[in-house]
Amino acid sequence: MKVSRTTFRGCLCIALLVLGLGSSFAHASESYFELEKGKPFPNVKFLDRQKNLSDVSNSALAQNRIVVFTISNDKKTPELLDLVNRIVATGTDNLTATVVLLDQNVETSPIYSRLESYSNIRFLFDPSQSSLKQFQIYITPMIYLIDTKGNLFNLIVGYSFFTPQVLLVSTEKLTQKNLDFLLPKRNGLKD
Repeated sequence: MKVSRTTFRGCLCIALLVLGLGSSFAHASESYFELEKGKPFPNVKFLDRQKNLSDVSNSALAQNRIVVFTISNDKKTPELLDLVNRIVATGTDNLTATVVLLDQNVETSPIYSRLESYSNIRFLFDPSQSSLKQFQIYITPMIYLIDTKGNLFNLIVGYSFFTPQVLLVSTEKLTQKNLDFLLPKRNGLKD
């Protein structure tokens, strides 16, 4: 069956409208965080590897932070984690990274056995997936950049070809340090 562009656009608009209305109704009955640039990032806790509650924002530390919410079986997650690990490994002053894995059964997730290889990232786990509602996550990964005051600096939604570049540029603005050398080279040119 062939679908015309007009039909496809119409279906897409209806789907977005339904998603928008559905999310409005869901927000009326459930608590969630309204995140806005320049406003404080919520102080929430998730499980660490020892199954203790740990603060996602490290609010006691005055550091710039990258916080990523993702599902580990997403095929782009390892690529994203490699990039975040390299960004933090540059020794950029006052920069830490926390990744919250949203898998219901963390121990069986494909990335769980590789967590040690990401030595610059602190991992937390949300097996109940409560953060999906609290942070209004409809697509993963959700990448939050938080400044030294604990305020939301930038938000990157989803993963595309441009996500590494956007993450690097945002981190450069946040830390005031050049990170161009971390961009992958393809055909002899930087992306």
